[in-house]
Amino acid sequence: MNNYNEYKKEISKIALKAVADGLIKTIGGNISLKIDDNLYLITATGAALDELDESNILLIDDQGLPLEKTEHKPSQETGMHLAIYKNRQDIRAIVHLHPLVSTTLISLEEDISFATFEQEYFLKNGYKIIPPLPAGSEDLKVSTSLEIKFCEILILKFHGVISIGGNLKEAYYRIVELETAAQASLISKLLDKKILLPKFS
Repeated sequence: MNNYNEYKKEISKIALKAVADGLIKTIGGNISLKIDDNLYLITATGAALDELDESNILLIDDQGLPLEKTEHKPSQETGMHLAIYKNRQDIRAIVHLHPLVSTTLISLEEDISFATFEQEYFLKNGYKIIPPLPAGSEDLKVSTSLEIKFCEILILKFHGVISIGGNLKEAYYRIVELETAAQASLISKLLDKKILLPKFS
């Protein structure tokens, strides 16, 4: 069986970037890639994103079952990833990270405003908020898979961010732009100013 090493390298590259950019710490977060309708790659549960290799990025089927011999288990969020792919058949990648500022602002009931045109472009459909739910739970899987129908990025209160895309870079860039928008929003709140992005006809 093809071991899909090139796809695994692509996941590892995005994962390393996420850690380097400070969007995830320790062993949190998970990343997946859709190969075809019944075949996916997903990071292993408990795997640090800056320590990924061929062994802890797992090939799974549409039931979440590993298709390669491995000592690792798929991420505990595998069910959530598969449910999202089922409801958004136009996407090929899901990135789940724990960006500090965006997660904290939403957990504190504060809004995030766009401060640049790039943020508006990548997040044109805005974001949806998911209430606090246990990681890996059925409630989280159902809630995220339903809300992701209406946007490309979800903010999970006290948990993190889920982003989708046609490829891994697109999904990752959305989180980068969201966190940058959150940082700008925090600055505006500290200065007691409001961000008003210009509109052009």
